[in-house]
Amino acid sequence: MSSNNFLQLIELSPSDLKSYDRNKTIFFLNLSPIENHGSHLPLGMDILEGQVISEGVAQKFAHDYPDWKIVFCPPITMGMGLMPGVGSISFKQKTIYKVLVEYLSSLTKKGFKYIFVSGFHGSLRHLVTIDEAIHYINKKYKAKIVSPFGHTFTNILLNKKDLPTKELNKIFKASPGDIHGGMLETSFMLHIRPDLVREYKELNHIDISQKNIFKKAFAFKSALQQGYFGNPAKAEPHIGKLILDDSIDLFYQSLKQAMQDDKFLFNLKSTNYSKYYMRTNFLSNLIIILAMLSGIFAYFSVKSKYSISKK
Repeated sequence: MSSNNFLQLIELSPSDLKSYDRNKTIFFLNLSPIENHGSHLPLGMDILEGQVISEGVAQKFAHDYPDWKIVFCPPITMGMGLMPGVGSISFKQKTIYKVLVEYLSSLTKKGFKYIFVSGFHGSLRHLVTIDEAIHYINKKYKAKIVSPFGHTFTNILLNKKDLPTKELNKIFKASPGDIHGGMLETSFMLHIRPDLVREYKELNHIDISQKNIFKKAFAFKSALQQGYFGNPAKAEPHIGKLILDDSIDLFYQSLKQAMQDDKFLFNLKSTNYSKYYMRTNFLSNLIIILAMLSGIFAYFSVKSKYSISKK
């Protein structure tokens, strides 16, 4: 991070922040978990990925908006739907939602409305939780908080959308099921922090894309034991560079468009956001509704019996 406009929140004073133009200040926040990605990758894999993407997006932003202040927040190391294993630190969905809402509101209620939220953890419910929190804050404070990872990731994974780079698009389509600690993420780490990659060349291919249900079940069992899905032995640094470059380009274009187009910002959510059973308060709301229905049913049952007894 070489730009003179790049600032660290923890190094600023209250008077520094007060002096910044609210309409020309943007915060970068990384929300990613500490998680098992296999014996060959660091526990902070998602954090490191999210951070380097944030820095790349910020570099592009600084080039196009040279008079803006760019403030980097310390990462929030939280997540859910994690790969089991030593080192995975998981949080409840409600906890993640509450922390993110309180963090974002602490900035937005002081007038700072531009925030870019990055991350590289693909748990579908985790992504919905981030979307929920951001939607709530954007609506309450008329903010422009942008988090494009969930929308991009789920459209590529679930809707099979193409990537900008033809070579990377071909690699993705040839690597079904390589979604966690496999060839793609190992390549990413070989590009950005090769010093943190342990032995990976001898690791087995754990293929969960198989159609045979018994082979698929065995692959899932192996993945839960080994901590990864995919084929890390095929990793190459140049693939990691393609992933990083495409991610930065995609996320920056989303940020620029979301800042100018409220409808685009509103729709910039993961594809599972519309599934209410994945929402943070779904279960508690369902219990309340069922309790109310039970109460109504009990009331009319008693009333009916009372009417019959009077006759």
